Amino acid sequence: MISGAIRKPENNLLGDGKMRDLKMDEERKYLEGLLKDRFNFFLVFASLIIAGVVTADEVDPAVEQAAYIASILVSSFIWLAVLRTNVLVNRALNLLSKTHPYRQVTAEKIKYIPARANSYLVVVAPLIIILMFFILLWRSVVLNGWALLCTAV
Repeated sequence: MISGAIRKPENNLLGDGKMRDLKMDEERKYLEGLLKDRFNFFLVFASLIIAGVVTADEVDPAVEQAAYIASILVSSFIWLAVLRTNVLVNRALNLLSKTHPYRQVTAEKIKYIPARANSYLVVVAPLIIILMFFILLWRSVVLNGWALLCTAV
């Protein structure tokens, strides 16, 4: 089974609503933990790259640009994994019955705050970080030219 995929319970395991809620609740907890782990990994990865490149003295511009390009690519792939897991979490939440405690707690809307604000967080925060990598790459190119291409020739 692919990691992060919603596991479909066997028909005989669904039984009544309580058993179905129990299975879906376990799945929801698993997916939320996976989402948390992936999002935290993304933040740690981005922080280490930024700290390493920004604090390094006299870094070869070609190495700096290569680090930014690699960061953009790796961050984008991690972001896709985070987004997919977030979709699965939302699917699992939607499958919970109306009597599930989550549904009861979220039944009353909170003004000015979306019901599932994590969905915004996992879209906006990585996008800002990836955009920052693009800006740092652009800054390096403006200051040094395409050093990465010049050294390869």
